[in-house]
Amino acid sequence: MIIFSEPTDSPMTVCLCGNINQDIIFSLDRFPAFHEKVISHFYYIGQGGSAANTAWWLGMLGIDARIIGCVGRDRAGEDAINELRGAGVDTSMLALSCRRTGIATIMSCGQDKRMIKVNGANEDLAFRKEDYEGASHIHLSSVGHDFAYKVLEHANRNDIRASWDPSERVYPDLVEMVDFLFLNEDDLRRSEALLGERMARNIVVTRNGGGCTINHDIEVPTLGRNVADTTGAGDAFDAGFIYGLESCLGLEDCGRWGVACSSLNVSTVGARDGFLSKEELEKMIDEGF
Repeated sequence: MIIFSEPTDSPMTVCLCGNINQDIIFSLDRFPAFHEKVISHFYYIGQGGSAANTAWWLGMLGIDARIIGCVGRDRAGEDAINELRGAGVDTSMLALSCRRTGIATIMSCGQDKRMIKVNGANEDLAFRKEDYEGASHIHLSSVGHDFAYKVLEHANRNDIRASWDPSERVYPDLVEMVDFLFLNEDDLRRSEALLGERMARNIVVTRNGGGCTINHDIEVPTLGRNVADTTGAGDAFDAGFIYGLESCLGLEDCGRWGVACSSLNVSTVGARDGFLSKEELEKMIDEGF
């Protein structure tokens, strides 16, 4: 494994750690039954991976973002790097692996989806404290326990704000090390027994159908957009919320930015194609809430 290097002129402040994938999405009217073949009239091939998606959205919002992850020495890895760079994301800390770049195959049906993932190069993600130099915020998603512990320990020791979107990989012994824990309501329900009384300093729960709840008492409503595909909706939400934190907004306004980003995301197929502009998001927030 080697480090892919490129020059950078300005310090990056938000570090995103986790998966970088290529997505293949099939849009369906319904999911196939056992041994049944169904026809998809639309498919999508594009960039994905939770950390990479959040980094891309932050870059497009004008936030200094640095991606920490691994890609393969293949065309998919080159494409992933180029798209992140195009959004202004610092890719200088990306590692190149002998494994293939990760891939996710997704069957999407409205607000529901089924997914098959091959982690590939993502398996080689390793902690290096120099990756986080100058960071004001570290965001984790889809990472292993040992890596998450090392990063959160580094963040706590150096007074760096940390957020975590664990999806299905919740590690109860680590949640108290996190400033902001992002969960959707299904993941929260599945993990409540595991978490017990242990909880992050702040918890942000995204709701099915849109909207979110912050620390059990701040409610941000849905914007009611039509849903074409939910791939990457949580990643876009995380980016909007972190944008708010980096902009020194209050928690409710952070939630509004998160909801607006996820609303744009679900309006099209793919994890990034829904983005229009920062100005469009500002208009949505001003008019929609």
